[in-house]
Amino acid sequence: LARANRVQCVTTARDYIDAHLGESLAIDTLARACGVSPRTLEYAFREIFDTSPLRYIKTRRLHAIRRRLKETDKGATSVTEIALSHGFNHLGYFARDYHALFGEHPSQTLTRD
Repeated sequence: LARANRVQCVTTARDYIDAHLGESLAIDTLARACGVSPRTLEYAFREIFDTSPLRYIKTRRLHAIRRRLKETDKGATSVTEIALSHGFNHLGYFARDYHALFGEHPSQTLTRD
């Protein structure tokens, strides 16, 4: 794909990801939504975002969760509910990835004033 087409591809993918953030997102499904092959999608993400589509999805989800944790009143919901609503089904991996990205545990973000 030409650069303009790769940019359009990842823009379409980003919009699709944002619209389906809490759902299971397979690369095949994402590629189909963009009208390209999974390999082409992978190349486009690597060129434009310097990461894989799956890592990009995970990072978008983690940032969305962080925003939600910061906006939520204490006691209104739990970290577990928020993580599950954003597509994380294994809470141990979620907590590990969250801590690695933000340097604190999700519960610390939720309880911070």
